[in-house]
Amino acid sequence: MFHGLEPQRAQTSPFHSAGIRVTHFDELVVVSGQVGVRPDGTIGQDIIEQTQIAFENVEAVLAEGRLDLGR
Repeated sequence: MFHGLEPQRAQTSPFHSAGIRVTHFDELVVVSGQVGVRPDGTIGQDIIEQTQIAFENVEAVLAEGRLDLGR
C-alpha cells in the first residue's frame, strides 16, 4: 500500500508527490527531489540558503511520514 506525503511546506504538483510511504511488509519512505523554494514560493538568495531550504523541505516530507533525519 502506498500513501502520498504532501507536507504543507512542499511545493505541490499534479505530476508527482513530495514523497511516498510504503506500508506493505516493512515501512519505506521515498522522498522526491526537493529544491530551495519556501512554501510561499520564494527562493533562497544563494546556494547556501537554497540548500538549507531544500533540507527543511526533506525534513517536512520525512515528518509527514513519521520519520526524521536521525532515523
